[in-house]
Amino acid sequence: MASRKITRCRGARGQLALYNPHIVPAEVAQELEVVYGFRPKEAPGCLADVMISQRKGDFPPVAFMFIHKDAPGFSVENAFDRKEGQAPLEKLLKAEKAFENAFAIAVLPIPRFTELQLLAVSNSMQIKIFTVFSLSSAAKIMVSVHEKHAFQITEKADQLNERMSDELLTRKHAMDTLKINFPFLSVDECDMLLDLFGSIASIAQAGAENLLDVTVLSTSAAQAIEEFFRSEYVVE
Repeated sequence: MASRKITRCRGARGQLALYNPHIVPAEVAQELEVVYGFRPKEAPGCLADVMISQRKGDFPPVAFMFIHKDAPGFSVENAFDRKEGQAPLEKLLKAEKAFENAFAIAVLPIPRFTELQLLAVSNSMQIKIFTVFSLSSAAKIMVSVHEKHAFQITEKADQLNERMSDELLTRKHAMDTLKINFPFLSVDECDMLLDLFGSIASIAQAGAENLLDVTVLSTSAAQAIEEFFRSEYVVE
């Protein structure tokens, strides 16, 4: 962790981030504090697994629910046992009702995760489920979503776009972004994507069908890339 680059976000400045230590791995809380400048505080009774607090007139509260194979209450067996009341889905539904800005983060691999997603759809859940491949990426997603809402509420989305252009659209940073968020891609495949599409933004807009048409990526890889970018949130 000492070698990691410290990224001070506009929404940080010691802002409080409540988290449930029984669900959220300590690594996520440490990442939010050391890398992004938030002030994590244990809150076992919080309705959300992580809640970044409100700053009136500036930042809205944003709630996150964690789905990962080691989290209590998110066993795959319980998720599909209707006698158990579908505990994982009930937890997401409660968060959806309690918070205006609520999201779920699934840290892969999760056995039968596709079935869990389909079950969520069948229950008419509106909560957005992000999929990531590491706890570090989960922290980045939370910060990115929070900043997105912060810029929206202050009507400064143009500043976010300018920052994206300045910081994210370089070849090296684009390569790093692809390698970090898509560990299943080889270096050659990352190069191929940038050669064909030119930027992270263009890759994000391409969609799985277009990726399969012009690249040699597998169907599963193309679909994973599409799902990751579907939200239109940018991860640094």
